[in-house]
Amino acid sequence: MAEEKTRTDEKKESSKKNSEVMEKVSEKIDEAKATDKANEELAKESGITEPEGGLNKGEKTLSAIGYISFFCILPLVLKQKSKFCQFHGKQGLVLTICYLILSLFGLIHTLLSLIIGLLYIILIVLGIVNSVQGKLWKIPGVCIIAGKLDFD
Repeated sequence: MAEEKTRTDEKKESSKKNSEVMEKVSEKIDEAKATDKANEELAKESGITEPEGGLNKGEKTLSAIGYISFFCILPLVLKQKSKFCQFHGKQGLVLTICYLILSLFGLIHTLLSLIIGLLYIILIVLGIVNSVQGKLWKIPGVCIIAGKLDFD
């Protein structure tokens, strides 16, 4: 009898864990849906519409490359009609310029230089990841300046 009670308790515990996992999965799905909706709204605000058939791999790749230092010129020059590429290229340009300016202050103090460099690398990685995923992610502060750039 004690053995049957133990099995019953194990089944109840297993069922409880399964329901907790399903609840967490449901929450993550809801978060993903909210993020997708926010990206759609951001695209509408920015006047960026996805072309029929979606973004092609080349646009995503070129946009990702645009975050790597002076390669930001590539999406700005090669895909002048792609608002997606222009969005990420402009952010990459402003990010690079900000990094260069802040690096001058970093020369004064080594720790500051390390912090600036680390922040720059983190923002580059986040920009690349979001552009490869086809998302419009506004880098706080950088997006304001990038939005004012007009190369037309």
